[in-house]
Amino acid sequence: MKNLIRIVTAAVALGSGAGTLQARYSGSSPGNSLSREAHRVIEYANQLTREVNLHFRHSSGYRHLLRDAAEIREEAEHIDKLSHHLHEIDDVRHLQDDLEDLDELVHHVAELVEDISHGRGHGRGHAHGDTHHVERLIASLNRSLHAMERMASEMDRRCRHGSGRGHGSRYEVRVAAPSLGEHIAGRVLQKVFRRR
Repeated sequence: MKNLIRIVTAAVALGSGAGTLQARYSGSSPGNSLSREAHRVIEYANQLTREVNLHFRHSSGYRHLLRDAAEIREEAEHIDKLSHHLHEIDDVRHLQDDLEDLDELVHHVAELVEDISHGRGHGRGHAHGDTHHVERLIASLNRSLHAMERMASEMDRRCRHGSGRGHGSRYEVRVAAPSLGEHIAGRVLQKVFRRR
């Protein structure tokens, strides 16, 4: 009997590290990828602020662009914080609304930069130097934003359909599959208790 207990204890310890099961989100952790993209958008917004200072200082749209770049950064920081607390479907919908607002703002900034760079409208002044790289920066920002929107849509789909409970449901959390050691230990324990 002592040998059986040692075998079971060793199998559990070997198979699972500490012998415990860990709960995890179905799929990969949704917040990590979103947070990574949000940090990327924050960096793009910081770069955009530097580029606006460099190229658009003598444009009447300068202050407008600076405010918009700051708003992009603030919204991305908010989305990053939100990405760490996505538990209910309402949280995911909040995220989707924020991403939609940010998408509209980024498209607005893209139009402003293009118009100012090509001398169309927005009062007096002009852009200094070649601004094509600023347009590429905004396109990169937009790609990251669209990636976040796709992630949020996938989370919404999983939340609505994964648990089958609809409004107010939580993410489906499932227990990790037992390790080989845990499986063997379980089988041994079943045999021991059947003998009694």
